[in-house]
Amino acid sequence: MTDARLTRDREPSPTLPVGRRLPNVAEQQFQGWVKYGIQDGPLRGPSFSLGAIYLSERYGNLNTTFAMPGYTRVDASIRYAKGRYSLGANATNLLDREYFSSGSTVLRPAAPLTLRTFVRYKF
Repeated sequence: MTDARLTRDREPSPTLPVGRRLPNVAEQQFQGWVKYGIQDGPLRGPSFSLGAIYLSERYGNLNTTFAMPGYTRVDASIRYAKGRYSLGANATNLLDREYFSSGSTVLRPAAPLTLRTFVRYKF
């Protein structure tokens, strides 16, 4: 639970009075990830991850005149590592949900399903 409110101000402002909730801060947030990797044997090297992020409804501006709905986003990744090399792929917003990542005077829609691949070498 997050109760982000302005508790005091050196110069009181009519725009953001004391006690008002802060914009873009969800009261409830949760994030969790699970990862499974094959550590031994002939198939050693791959790992799989699955995670979820939840944000409850939050105000979109200082005046609290509108609220952005809460959302749950699911992400996943797969990786293969051998020695100094690794390669993999990440999927963000796996279920391709529409939600707003932030807002103020303009609502910013979040990215749709996004896939990224990578190749890494450790020096």
